[in-house]
Amino acid sequence: MLGSPLTKVILRAFLALLAIWVLGKFSAPFVQLRRVKMETIPLQAEKLRLHRENRLLQEKMQEMRTPQGLRKEAHRQGWIEPGERRIVFLEPPPPQDQQAQPERKTPSLFSRLRAWARAKAFALARPKE
Repeated sequence: MLGSPLTKVILRAFLALLAIWVLGKFSAPFVQLRRVKMETIPLQAEKLRLHRENRLLQEKMQEMRTPQGLRKEAHRQGWIEPGERRIVFLEPPPPQDQQAQPERKTPSLFSRLRAWARAKAFALARPKE
């Protein structure tokens, strides 16, 4: 009975399904490992960026602990020492000719046609003498 063609096909199909199941069971950890590795790449880049930012902030903090750093930060905040003068730069106002002239809108084709139609309707509605 093992030699019949139907039995051979069923046996091959069973062995193929068994092989697929076994490969699925054994490959699942490798697939999960790859997925986890792919998820860590952006996290490692973020970690590197945060380390750089932390280093820059620590350097800035060390600089601000010095008298020159305190003076520089105070000036940045707008504080001045006694005897100093504050200089403020303002932008000049726009010229008067540009300020006073509003932009002219050219009439659209639709508004021109509407005006023409009104004029025609008015001319037709007027009694002739």
